[in-house]
Amino acid sequence: MTTPPDPNVWLTLEGGVQVAFNHERPQFYEAVQRCLDIGGRVFEPRTVERAELVIGKACDFGLCPIWIGITDAFDEARFTYLSDGGLAPYELIKWGPGEPNNREENEHFVVVYSDGQGNIYRSTDFSADSIAAGLVCEADPGTIF
Repeated sequence: MTTPPDPNVWLTLEGGVQVAFNHERPQFYEAVQRCLDIGGRVFEPRTVERAELVIGKACDFGLCPIWIGITDAFDEARFTYLSDGGLAPYELIKWGPGEPNNREENEHFVVVYSDGQGNIYRSTDFSADSIAAGLVCEADPGTIF
């Protein structure tokens, strides 16, 4: 496991992805605010390659599980990106077994984790305050530097 860089330092990964890895473990709304405070948003995987790259790095840093910026809080069972409301492709979310389950009709926020079986990541739904998870903030290429 590699030590994550300072959470206020933006890194440029392959393909121009700008990310900041945060080693604190906030609940969901705190995670959103921390990313906004440094000029970004909670990581929103838009391609399988980008998801595997960023989530793989986060897990290497020991940050998994991590919040991602996908929710069905606005329309149950319709998972959309926080930043623009666009529909998140099912194949990108990679739900774990039995997920999403919306336990107690209160799980609307997506967390990704490494399943330890060779899969880079799997997803599950949680309520905003049920767990504290790792955090990766992202910014559009060229936004931060």
